[in-house]
Amino acid sequence: MPLRKGADSEYAERLVALAGPVIDTRTPLAITRLRMGSLSRGDFTYGWSTPDRNAFRGAYRAWHRELLAHPEQTPDSTLGDDLPIGVPTSFVRNLPGHPVPRDLDVAVLGDFRTANHKSGIDEAVRNVLAALPAEQRIGVWHQEAFGRAGAKRADMHTAWWDIVQSDSRLSPLTRLTQARVGRLIITDPAALLLLGHADCTVTVGSIEMWLTPAPLEVAAGEPPLDLLAASDVCFDWFGRRPRWVFAPHLSADQREAVAEAMPQLDVSGS
Repeated sequence: MPLRKGADSEYAERLVALAGPVIDTRTPLAITRLRMGSLSRGDFTYGWSTPDRNAFRGAYRAWHRELLAHPEQTPDSTLGDDLPIGVPTSFVRNLPGHPVPRDLDVAVLGDFRTANHKSGIDEAVRNVLAALPAEQRIGVWHQEAFGRAGAKRADMHTAWWDIVQSDSRLSPLTRLTQARVGRLIITDPAALLLLGHADCTVTVGSIEMWLTPAPLEVAAGEPPLDLLAASDVCFDWFGRRPRWVFAPHLSADQREAVAEAMPQLDVSGS
């Protein structure tokens, strides 16, 4: 399998998914040497692990679920086939047959750890995806929002991975993807604040920062959302600042609430 890393984990889980549990011999079957500069060692630093490893895990598990859901379409050679999914570019870089970077017309960035976020962001994003022309190439970029991080890595919800797996227009995207994006839509400004110090290799043409009342509401004991800091991350990562936009699904009353909460921002319609 033409992958620089992660292929062993994917293959082991595919065996379990398609052939059944693997017997644990409880004996050493391999010796691993950990050293600085190795492919795996560099992936586990601050932030638990690199986003590409999390993206790859979510992508191949969605593929496994699809294989299980349609066993009649699963070829006998599946246990040795390449992955028919959007593998992160860092996993295939410099390997034949996998050109990088990739070009995307639109990318949607937000915290998609739940299928139905309380702010309605997921529903709004689904509406945007449905409204985009069929020929457009779309990136789905999950990042944990500041203030909602936990001790365990919060991956993008499996329902989102199933959507990515089933829609040929969609590609998983992370801050380490070698990609050029024409239009970046940020559905949750807080998703920029947790890892704003980290590297980003995505380039963008224009940025829209969607605003809803939910992120602007300050709960007791929590700091307010720093929208200017989110704008600074955009400038640091992409060399440009966002255009502030009312989320398309907002009612007139909700738009008025956003405008009153942030009177200093020049917020436009979608």
